[in-house]
Amino acid sequence: MRYLIVLSALALLGCGKPVSSEEAYISFVQEQVRERLREPSSAVFRDVGGDRDSNTACGEVNARNGYGGMTGFEYFVYENGRVRLDGDPGITAAFQKCAAIQTRKALARRDAAEKATAEIRSRSTGR
Repeated sequence: MRYLIVLSALALLGCGKPVSSEEAYISFVQEQVRERLREPSSAVFRDVGGDRDSNTACGEVNARNGYGGMTGFEYFVYENGRVRLDGDPGITAAFQKCAAIQTRKALARRDAAEKATAEIRSRSTGR
């Protein structure tokens, strides 16, 4: 059922612009995190990144607590179908793994951009 909801939401998002598979994966992860929160509709996410191939994502979420106040941004990790929030056992190791994956992806994007820039420069100088 939850997959149908996510797919429906993604279909509506697709009306405005194409949704990449990474954006779809992040939306799916955010929905999984919302299911663990006391007030899912209040969730605000930031710095969320993930890797679909390793089935891992991490970031920060802020949501209302039982008293109606916002908790402040807390770390979360989604790994192999399991959501871990701040304070859950194993979150530190899981977050470090996720951060390492994010770093490798960022470095790969940087390397690709540098390669493309060098190729453009060599074309413009005729070398």
